[in-house]
Amino acid sequence: MTAIRNLLIVLTAFLYVVQAKADDIKDIKEVIKIYNHTVIQASKSKNLPDIITFKNMMSDIAVGRVAEKLYIWIMSWHESNLYMDAKLLDIKFTNISVNGDTATAFTDEKWTYRYIDISRGVVAHPETEVRYKMRYDLVKNNDRWLIRKIKIISQDEKILKNKEGKR
Repeated sequence: MTAIRNLLIVLTAFLYVVQAKADDIKDIKEVIKIYNHTVIQASKSKNLPDIITFKNMMSDIAVGRVAEKLYIWIMSWHESNLYMDAKLLDIKFTNISVNGDTATAFTDEKWTYRYIDISRGVVAHPETEVRYKMRYDLVKNNDRWLIRKIKIISQDEKILKNKEGKR
């Protein structure tokens, strides 16, 4: 009887760990998808808030340094009178490993983007398709996964044909 009880305890603990890891993986995927959606929306915005407000807005998905880098990247385009019009066409999670309160996720992503002149409303850089292999490092803070580092492993770009069929 004791052996059966011990086996049930071990089995229950194992199932709990498996379920917790499955929940973590689901949460990690969601945070990365929200981050990418935020990149798309913030890049289209012509009126980005100040950096402190922006960091606070992103505090549920990324550490401050990641938010700062994104803010500076977007603002550098805005200072050149451009904004990015992007679409995430596909994201595949190729590997996610969780080790306690840290995790690493690898993705294959397919995007299209173009840059629009803010003042004239015309395309300043033609629509381009880009495929990224990405690495996201995450940390768990107060039961929430936060992106703490993003690395482009590889990227392959091609300019898409415009409406006149020209490259």
